[in-house]
Amino acid sequence: MAHGRKKSLELTPYFDLLLKTRYRKTASAKASMPKNLLLVDNEPYSRNIVAEFLREEGYQVNEADDGVSALQLLDNKNFDLLICDLLMPRISGFDVIAQMKSRSLSIPVIFITGYPEALVEKGLGDLPRFTKPFNLYDLLHKVRELLTA
Repeated sequence: MAHGRKKSLELTPYFDLLLKTRYRKTASAKASMPKNLLLVDNEPYSRNIVAEFLREEGYQVNEADDGVSALQLLDNKNFDLLICDLLMPRISGFDVIAQMKSRSLSIPVIFITGYPEALVEKGLGDLPRFTKPFNLYDLLHKVRELLTA
């Protein structure tokens, strides 16, 4: 057992360096990024995971569980980016986008969906999208890319 402890202790400086390097990169990225994101998803579990991840990366994340709530938030607050599910009760992600256009709201949009073919059918296949389940770091990369464009 002492042998196992010794290996762990030998690795400690490596992990300390790794954590410090990761923190430095994340901290510098946080300082330059816009803060306000709106995340819309009717699935509480996936919405909570994505929201917490983005908060840990320094973003302020407002959450809505359907399109109606999303439109109310969009009317009352400025957002830098919308991350939206497609198929939701009451108002779909498609309808949210249509309402945003009619209200002259122009912010980048990322769709998250279990039904990517629906985007193609609606002629929106060129919009950024992630098919559930997706890698959170891939989403983070796309968020950063759209916010710096």
